[in-house]
Amino acid sequence: YENTIKIHIRNAGLLQNWVAAQLEVHETEFSRWVSGSRKPNSKQLTKLCKILGAGRQKLYPNGTYQKRFKIQ
Repeated sequence: YENTIKIHIRNAGLLQNWVAAQLEVHETEFSRWVSGSRKPNSKQLTKLCKILGAGRQKLYPNGTYQKRFKIQ
């Protein structure tokens, strides 16, 4: 899941472990979000956006966080 989380953390002058603590997630899990191997749930992403001062589109510019709906 391509994202710009790492860039936003650096630009805000924050540390990954501090952001993980604010989100109440383990540093390893947060590291997986940053690397793109996993992604946060909707509630976590909303909180992350507030911490970094960036919207979902800025953190996931290629639309890789789009919710998918099953059409029946």
